[in-house]
Amino acid sequence: MVGEHVVTSGMDRIFPRDLPVGVVTEIKSARPFQQVRVRPAANLQRLEEVIVLLTLHPLEQKKKSRRAASGGSRGKALVGLPR
Repeated sequence: MVGEHVVTSGMDRIFPRDLPVGVVTEIKSARPFQQVRVRPAANLQRLEEVIVLLTLHPLEQKKKSRRAASGGSRGKALVGLPR
């Protein structure tokens, strides 16, 4: 519905749940999908960094190395980064 707030779901395990994305400003019926226009929650004129997605395929996390799993990196486990 117009005026409804759009938030992240957290299901992708990349972005936390309930981060504000924007507010629905317009909905157009189309087949087989609807077109929804969303006013961004962020002030796009003040952004310093953005993430650009180059693929629609799900991201895979690299497995932890043995050294990271054993705490060999100053006692902190290394987190796998997406490719």
